Amino acid sequence: MEHYQSYYNIMAAAMVRGSLEQQKNTSHLFQKKLEDLNPEEINELILIGLRKNMSLDVLKRRIDSPEITKVMGFLRGIQPDNLLDISEPQGSFIWRVMDEFRFLPATVVDIDSQYAELAKFMHKGGVTNIRGQQTPLTDMSCFSNEQFDVVTLLDVLQHVQEGEKILLEICRITKRFVICVVPLKPDPQHKSAFTEHSLRAIFKKKDIHQFKVEVIRNSLVMVARK
Repeated sequence: MEHYQSYYNIMAAAMVRGSLEQQKNTSHLFQKKLEDLNPEEINELILIGLRKNMSLDVLKRRIDSPEITKVMGFLRGIQPDNLLDISEPQGSFIWRVMDEFRFLPATVVDIDSQYAELAKFMHKGGVTNIRGQQTPLTDMSCFSNEQFDVVTLLDVLQHVQEGEKILLEICRITKRFVICVVPLKPDPQHKSAFTEHSLRAIFKKKDIHQFKVEVIRNSLVMVARK
């Protein structure tokens, strides 16, 4: 049983339940409410997922990087009403957020749709405050103006080619805060590069002039406030 403590167990169990929903499994593991399952039943669901070779590795607990520690501290300070996370392919930030903010309404959009799909399965499996949305990052017209209290983009912008267009769209759907983490130095493998100056210039196009900026290791952490 101790083996499964390395996962975000509730989310992993929900993902397994949501992934197998179409099989109409009559087991009590699938019929009970997620919050009514005991630790042994949660572990049993995770074992089912592992036996079926589900991609549970993305839900393994990891030691927080200094950048994530900084952003988590900021989120604790503002206690957001809801959140949109735009995830990069190898990211795990949203699962860390959902583990701590258990009842926070959160929406996941990502570059390659993998995490949005996982979030949909979790929602079906019982984590009903998380949703996955597949939408072009440059045209998020499925979201209304100021729909999200906070939008987070950790190590995302360097992986896209139309970063400015994406940021301008994010400014439209954000009510209070945009939190960005970008590399300080460009990498030849990255599609885009951003500096504090270029980020400020983009936000100012949408009349956002309040910023908090910190350099942590090799990253720039910027909080922009409307």
